[in-house]
Amino acid sequence: MSQSICSRCISRSYLSIETSTISSPTVNAVQRAAFSTTLSLAANPPKKKGAVAKPASRQGTTLRLSKNKRETTGRPPAPGERKALRKKIVLSNTNALEVKGLQELNGQNGTAAKLAEFEGQVLGLTDENVEALRALDAFKHTQGWNLFRRPATVIRKDTVAIAKALEDAESGKKVAKRVLFGEKGSGKSVLHLQAMALALNKGWVVIHIPNGMLKMRSAT
Repeated sequence: MSQSICSRCISRSYLSIETSTISSPTVNAVQRAAFSTTLSLAANPPKKKGAVAKPASRQGTTLRLSKNKRETTGRPPAPGERKALRKKIVLSNTNALEVKGLQELNGQNGTAAKLAEFEGQVLGLTDENVEALRALDAFKHTQGWNLFRRPATVIRKDTVAIAKALEDAESGKKVAKRVLFGEKGSGKSVLHLQAMALALNKGWVVIHIPNGMLKMRSAT
């Protein structure tokens, strides 16, 4: 009997709450609840992140170098002076060792038979031939003459052939035509210089036109 009374009491109390809510709709639902809950974000709102402060500039003395200003002293080089200095031909070097027993490429050693004996050896140019060859522009600044104490050249098989052609032209009184060709640095200019030296030893008149292609272009 107590059980029926208790259930009846509970049902009545529930009914009274519902009827009071229906009769007064303006009553908030919060008043019905025995407790209330709030969101975690509402309870603890997130803190706003402050702006990241830029690192303070390092204070102190800084080294400031002025621009390198070159002071010009003396006169400026004349037009073409640098090129002339760069292409200057030096035929002797006093710091180089003197080769003992060096024979000269003179009239006595300038024959084809004698040059065949000196093939593979070095013969020095006579002072008279050096001055004449310098006037003929036979030397070039790329041939390394400034590395030795005096101008000298190696006698090769081609040198003997040139000497033989000169002797045949002299004895037969005919014109000998030769064309020298080869790769760059193969010794064409040196062989041409040896031919002029052999002709000077015979007392011939030597005519040399250096850089003939450049001369022809400038003339046209």
